[in-house]
Amino acid sequence: MLVQSRQLISSSTIASIRHPQPIRIQLCHKSTSPYGKSHLAPPPRLPRPLAPYFPQLVILSDGSSYTHHTTSPRSVFRLTRDVRNNPLWSPGSERKTDGDNETGRMARFKRRFGQGTDTDGM
Repeated sequence: MLVQSRQLISSSTIASIRHPQPIRIQLCHKSTSPYGKSHLAPPPRLPRPLAPYFPQLVILSDGSSYTHHTTSPRSVFRLTRDVRNNPLWSPGSERKTDGDNETGRMARFKRRFGQGTDTDGM
């Protein structure tokens, strides 16, 4: 019986069964919440904050100065160590690099492990 009832259905009725009404696309959301529509759309985004921009006077150790712009709110910045008096930037002025330096890590290494390397024992 089931087979006979399928044969009796025409193709036009099958098309009307598949899509009895045109498909509607919902363009706006309808809220059924008692709390309003705040959960439907994301809140508007705020623009990113601007970084602060301050002029700063930098005074070097020898008295010379220059102005640059920074995010620090300090208007005057005095340096005690800079490229003019740091031994790493000017090794000839304060630091002696003659080789026999009795202080520091290399001196401690030499005291602990000896002056030279002994390769005869290998």
